[in-house]
Amino acid sequence: MIKIYLSDIRCNVETDEVGADEPYVLVTAVNLEPGGLVPAFDVVRYGPFQDVDQGEKHFAPGISQSFWDLNNNAATINDPNDVIFVVALMENDDGKSETLRGVVKGLVGASLLSSASFTRNEKANHLIDDINAAIGTPTGAPNFDDKVGDPQLLNFTLAELNQAEAGQVVRKTLTFVGDGGSYTLGFEARNPVPFSGDLMWYKHIGWESGFADWANNGTGLKVKNGFQNFKFVFATNEGVIYAVQSNGDLLWFKQNGWQTGVTTWVNGGNPIKIGSGFQSFKSVFATSEGVIYAIKTNGDLMWFKHNGWQTGANSWANNGNGIKVGNTWQNFKFVFATSQGVIYAVQSNGDLLWFKHNGWQTGSSSWANSGGGLKVGKSWQNFKAVFATSHGIIYGIKTNGDLLWYRHSDWQTGLANWVHNGKGDKVGNGWQNFKTVFATNRVPLPPGELSQFGPECVIYAVHS
Repeated sequence: MIKIYLSDIRCNVETDEVGADEPYVLVTAVNLEPGGLVPAFDVVRYGPFQDVDQGEKHFAPGISQSFWDLNNNAATINDPNDVIFVVALMENDDGKSETLRGVVKGLVGASLLSSASFTRNEKANHLIDDINAAIGTPTGAPNFDDKVGDPQLLNFTLAELNQAEAGQVVRKTLTFVGDGGSYTLGFEARNPVPFSGDLMWYKHIGWESGFADWANNGTGLKVKNGFQNFKFVFATNEGVIYAVQSNGDLLWFKQNGWQTGVTTWVNGGNPIKIGSGFQSFKSVFATSEGVIYAIKTNGDLMWFKHNGWQTGANSWANNGNGIKVGNTWQNFKFVFATSQGVIYAVQSNGDLLWFKHNGWQTGSSSWANSGGGLKVGKSWQNFKAVFATSHGIIYGIKTNGDLLWYRHSDWQTGLANWVHNGKGDKVGNGWQNFKTVFATNRVPLPPGELSQFGPECVIYAVHS
């Protein structure tokens, strides 16, 4: 059972129209099974996408608006020849995109009726010709909507369909050139029911800038499974992941292929037990270099330092006993850390507070601002999840699955200065169904050397 949908649209070159582009996409989907004089079909519209400029990628609603199957449900495709998908790209001027969708849908029915005796490929070519004629219909004046290139077939092989059924995300792209512009459309096919406990790998290449640039075109790679029953899962640097079992055991994993998504792991991917007694904490998270914080139900903030974080050795500062470094942490909605002992906490009213543990490397109770939190933001209460990578870069997942990027410019000092005045940039979608999301990165370089840090933000997500 799979869904197929438009994932994203990238503007390579803007069209000749005045001002920013406003493209929209019409996808015609035809189900040739179980047959009949006129097979079942539909035409799905995506967009218009607003204010699209050269070099930008804009996201479609994703899996929530699929064109397969025809009722926005999941269905199996047993043979690629059982379906036809035709994609058209339009630039919106004064026309009415929904009216044009209706025109195309009407002509699709006539086209399929007139080609009832044709083979599948003959039907597809006939359909492309008729859709090409239909999208030239004026639906507004004085400036008609223009097509960007001719309609194209979107095809999947049987192997690709089987991969999608098995839980992989299969990505296909089509490039349209016309009206002076060039666009690349990304499509995805996937089983909408994720495999519980799968650990997915994403690499945000645009992590420093907030651009929606991702390795593998933003499609997650499954790098491990069996993570569904852990109470807490979090990471420190360089692909080192910690997981707390229900009995309190603390397990250590290290993905050697964390920078590329290659599924190579230390110890064959088998966890190494490095601690116990972590089951009673309210929250557990990490900052740089194996330093772990845990919040007790009474609000005490405990500090641990795993000296063996790079190898999995059961070596700890203070013999593995936690050191109390703070209190009254129990009522925050979210608590997470960026580099070098900087901790953020979201209050129930949405205020974002900044803390800096100066003693993060030693466990001393030394804090900036005498341990008091500094308010650096507001309106963070409605996120489904919030997490950070290094150097004050924070991600928030909205309830609709949008992934927003923020960069706290003064993450080291606690001043409320942000890139884009604190407005989040949307860098992805479809993140709402993950149980846990967290990030890893290289060991941070000294302050002021962010530009030399390299594109090293890897995000892990655990399917519910």
